[in-house]
Amino acid sequence: MKDSRRAIFVFTPPGGLWEIHSGSGRPFMVQPWTPDAQQILFTIARPHPHPLMRIGATGGTPIDMGLPIYGWTQVNWLSLNPDGTRVACTAGEPGAEVWMMNNFLPR
Repeated sequence: MKDSRRAIFVFTPPGGLWEIHSGSGRPFMVQPWTPDAQQILFTIARPHPHPLMRIGATGGTPIDMGLPIYGWTQVNWLSLNPDGTRVACTAGEPGAEVWMMNNFLPR
């Protein structure tokens, strides 16, 4: 699929596709799904820090998670542990540091 718009799309086999967020014109990077598969995390590219956002898997209004990400989120992605209570991300130059936060995701 070739699409020049900045948007988050969700694909479902065999060929289902829907757009859940079109952004504000700023580039953003999709991060992982939450462990319950109900939300998608993404970061907005801008001068540091990048805000970490979440949006429902079926769309809605993005919510700022209140966590500034100082890493290069276009190169290094976030990683959630399986129970969703911790998130790890890099900070600074790509691959320079790893940060981990406990009890981060809302229940």
